[in-house]
Amino acid sequence: DKLQSVASDAGAVSQLHGDMLLRLQGDAAAAEVEYRKALQARPGDPELLERLAEAQLTAGDVEGARSSAEAALSVDPHSAEALRTLASIAMDEREYRKALPFLQRLSQEAPRDVGVQVDLGRALAQTGDAQGALDHLRPALAAGYPDEKGALHSLEARVLRQLGRAEEAARASAEARRRSDAFQASSKPGARENGRADQ
Repeated sequence: DKLQSVASDAGAVSQLHGDMLLRLQGDAAAAEVEYRKALQARPGDPELLERLAEAQLTAGDVEGARSSAEAALSVDPHSAEALRTLASIAMDEREYRKALPFLQRLSQEAPRDVGVQVDLGRALAQTGDAQGALDHLRPALAAGYPDEKGALHSLEARVLRQLGRAEEAARASAEARRRSDAFQASSKPGARENGRADQ
């Protein structure tokens, strides 16, 4: 409210409201309204289009999110958040070949984002590039990327088998089972309470 009373840029105020609604309150629909207000003050602003796309995707408007992200990219081809939205849509729809160009560009824009490397590894595995998938998955897992249920180690085992590396595949598969069993054991009713009692 204080910012609104002194700000000369109505778009900035609406953008801030949108960010608070989306990120702090989880109200994507209300955030979308604010981002649209901000776009009236700053039409074609790629940052606002990115955020509008994020709000739309969170609210379940996939086509709207796709359109807004594409509009952001048409203004700023390096827009990492727009690329992330388009990649996420393609991955959710299991359109892995469509996801690849977005993930590859995103990997260049955000080379330290380990989550992007994991998604790129998944997409490569689904499109038959076992070596490419391994090249992206292994460093992420070695860096401690979360794999609580063992799904990524299981995928690693699969691509290793495809590459004819049976011993490494067996180790990855065993690690996947260990993680899956540990997760299931911790999810059973009473597991948390027993753990606290043991402490």
